[in-house]
Amino acid sequence: MRRGEGRGEGRGEGRDEGRDEGSVLILTLGLVVVLVALLGVVVDVTALALRRREAELTADSAARAAAQAVDLSAYYRGAAGERLPLDVANARSQASEFLRRPWRMVRLTATDEVVQVTVASRMRLPFSGWLGIGQVRVVGRGAAEMRVAPR
Repeated sequence: MRRGEGRGEGRGEGRDEGRDEGSVLILTLGLVVVLVALLGVVVDVTALALRRREAELTADSAARAAAQAVDLSAYYRGAAGERLPLDVANARSQASEFLRRPWRMVRLTATDEVVQVTVASRMRLPFSGWLGIGQVRVVGRGAAEMRVAPR
């Protein structure tokens, strides 16, 4: 029998055969870790985008509620022109009453024309929260104006 015959060494099988078997497992585990990390990023970004949209909608709704706080005494005195006179203190309370947890009003500015409301909340990211990243602040801004309907 010649050297290498009968033992499989002539066909690429030999002492180095066992060294390559674990490399596929390591590559597969690495790929799984990368895919899970990417999935986590997608989940966190989506949750943050949805919360920001909710913040904008909440701020818009609070601004609409605040814009309906008409200063009735000024209105009945005839101060209403194209725009209704606004009672700023009442507007602030209307916006505050409208907001529910987890939202809180950061700022309300009211002019004769426009009411602007800024709301904020903190949220824990679904995936990154497990890693100890903590909470993220989400801010939304909305505006509304109150006009007199033409006759």
